[in-house]
Amino acid sequence: MRNKFYFILSLLLLFAGNFKIYSQITEENYQYTLEVIKTIPAPGPNCEGLTWDGNYLWVSDIVNDSIYRIDTSDGTIVHKIPTSPANHLFEGLAWDGNYLWASHYETITLSNPKITKIDPLSGNALWNIVPYSGTCWPHGIAWDGQYLWVNDFRSKKIRKIDPFSGIGLDSIPCPGNNGSIGLAWFNNHLFTGDFNTDSIYQIDPVTKQVVNQWACPYTNPRDMEFDGEYFWFVAYEIAKIYKMKLIITDVETQENLLVQDFYLYQNYPNPFNPSTMISWQSPVGSWQTIKVYDVLGNEVATLVDEYKPAGKYEVEFNLAQSAAADIPAIASGVYFYQLKIADPEINSGQGFIQTKKMILLR
Repeated sequence: MRNKFYFILSLLLLFAGNFKIYSQITEENYQYTLEVIKTIPAPGPNCEGLTWDGNYLWVSDIVNDSIYRIDTSDGTIVHKIPTSPANHLFEGLAWDGNYLWASHYETITLSNPKITKIDPLSGNALWNIVPYSGTCWPHGIAWDGQYLWVNDFRSKKIRKIDPFSGIGLDSIPCPGNNGSIGLAWFNNHLFTGDFNTDSIYQIDPVTKQVVNQWACPYTNPRDMEFDGEYFWFVAYEIAKIYKMKLIITDVETQENLLVQDFYLYQNYPNPFNPSTMISWQSPVGSWQTIKVYDVLGNEVATLVDEYKPAGKYEVEFNLAQSAAADIPAIASGVYFYQLKIADPEINSGQGFIQTKKMILLR
C-alpha cells in the first residue's frame, strides 16, 4: 500500500526529484562507418520524405504528388495515396505507430507551411497544424513517441513541437554547413543529413550536441529512417533508396568532470505491441529500479532491480517474454514506467524518481 501511495504521488508530481551533481564519469565516444547493404529503386522521380511503419517504407514524391508504401526487398509499390493539396511539396514523413505525419509547404512561394496527420489507407488528412511559425520551411520530420521534431531549413534549426497545437517546445541548431534537411529518431537520438558536407549526424537531444558524424555514401542525402536494425536514406537525384548498416570502428574512453542529469527517456516505439525499449541515464553508480504500473498503481512488471555504475542504459519491455515467464497478460491501455535511483551517498532511500506514460495497443 505504501509503494502504491508513493507511485500515485509520483504521478501527481510526474517529474519529481530532478537534480544535478558533479561527478567523475567515464564517457565512451563511438565512431561509426556506414556499410551499404543494397539500394532499391525509389517509387518516383523526385522522392524526398521517408519513414518506416514496422513492415514497409513510406516514400513521398514531389513530382507525382504521391506517397508510396514500398516493399524493402525490391522497392515494389504496395500502396499509393495522393498528397493534398497538390500545389505543396511534401518533403518529410514520420510514422507515429498508426498514422503518417507529413511536413509540406507551397511549391511556388515556399510559404504556407503545414504539418498533416494522414490516414495511411485513404490518404485523408486527419489533422493539420501550422508549425510554430508561418515563415518556417519544414523539411524532415520525426516522431519521438510523444512529440514531433521538424527540420526547419529556413531558420537552420531542428525544432521540437507539440503535435496538437504546433507550438515550439525546444530547438537544436542544425549541424553541418547550412544544408541539413532529412530527419530521423532512433534510440533516443536524432539523425540528420547535410547536403553541403555530404555527412550524416547523430545528435543527443538532451545535450544538443553532435555525438557522431560519418560520410554519406552518396551526395545530397535527403530524408532518412531506421527500421530497428538498418539505416535507410533517399538519394533523390538518382531515384534510389540506400539500405545501410552502422558499424562501430573505434571506441575512445576518456575521463571528464561534467555536470550530468539523471534522465528517463520516452520509450520507443510508443504506442507499442508487443515490445518497447526504455532508456535512462545516471551520473552516479547506485541501486536502480525500473517498474511498470497500470493506471491504478498496481505493479505489472519489474524490468530492472540492481546496482549499476554511472552511464546510459536501456531495457526491453517485451510482452512475449512476459507470457513465457508466466506473467499474466495485460490489456491494451495506458501504463506507466518509473525509474528510481537510490541516494548515491548512502545507496538507499530515494535520490531520484521519474515516471513516464506509455500506451499498449493490441
